[in-house]
Amino acid sequence: MQSGGYPDPARRKQPEDPIFTSVAGMARRTASLLVVLTLVLGACGDDDSGRPAPSVASGNAAGTFTTLCGGCHTFAAAGTTGGIGPNLDDEDPSRDEVLAALREGPGAMPGNLLGGAAAEEMADYVAGAAGG
Repeated sequence: MQSGGYPDPARRKQPEDPIFTSVAGMARRTASLLVVLTLVLGACGDDDSGRPAPSVASGNAAGTFTTLCGGCHTFAAAGTTGGIGPNLDDEDPSRDEVLAALREGPGAMPGNLLGGAAAEEMADYVAGAAGG
C-alpha cells in the first residue's frame, strides 16, 4: 500500500477492456478465415506453382472436373456441390465460355487451369452436360 491507505495502482488487477478483447478475437477470427480461404482457393489450382498442368485423361473429363473443379462449382453431371464459383447447372455455359474461363480464370478462379486438348475436352464435357 502507498502512503495514505490507497492501494498501489500497479498491483491492482485491471478489468479486461472489452474493446481489446473483441479486437483480439476479431483478429484471430480474421486470421482463421484467411487460412481457410487460402486452402480452399488453393485447391482450385495454381499456374505459378511449378507443378505440371493437370490433364484430362481421354474420356475422363467428369473425373477431372470432380477433382479439379468440383470443390468450387456445383455441377450435377459430375456430382459436385462446390459453393465458391458459379453453379454450372444454372449457368449453362457454352463451349467457348468454358474455354475462356479455363484460359482467363474469371473472379477467384485461377487462369490456365487446363490447356490444349485437355481444355477442349473439358469444354466439350461441361458445355454438353450443362446444355450450353
